[in-house]
Amino acid sequence: ISIYREISMLSLEMIEESGTLLESERIKLISFGNMTLNSEKERLSGSMMRLINTGKDFIVRAGITPAKSTSRLKSLVGNFTDKRRTYLTRMELALYKNALACTKQNEKELNSLNNSLILLSPFNVLKRGYTITSKNGKIITSAELAKNGDSIDTLFSDGRLRSTVTKTHSKDSGTI
Repeated sequence: ISIYREISMLSLEMIEESGTLLESERIKLISFGNMTLNSEKERLSGSMMRLINTGKDFIVRAGITPAKSTSRLKSLVGNFTDKRRTYLTRMELALYKNALACTKQNEKELNSLNNSLILLSPFNVLKRGYTITSKNGKIITSAELAKNGDSIDTLFSDGRLRSTVTKTHSKDSGTI
């Protein structure tokens, strides 16, 4: 029964570690997304300043009066800003979708690993008819480890029994 408890505790630890890893990856994705958005905002700000300076140079070289060009310049800057804002919104949505897809994929992998862990647990193996045999609390993995007169414990899915070894056979002897 202590084997069951230990396996259960190990299973829970693995599930908790996987959940922690999943949360850590989600936080990294969000952080990366924020850095990408901030970088794009800085680039956009630089582009706007270059556009404004280019507009000013154009006005000076063309000799256009500021009153006429101000509305045109505002319109150009507004259009440019709107396009960049739309681009950033699309990027933010794509980043969110990718983070969500990554999280779902990690969740599927975690569920798959959890199902494998359940299927391979000693509880389920014992239910399929296998047993665990031990001598003095240590699992016996070979017939050679048991000698005549040894007291052994055999664990089944529904209980345990204690036996005394009266005879052993190895594969090499031809009688199993």
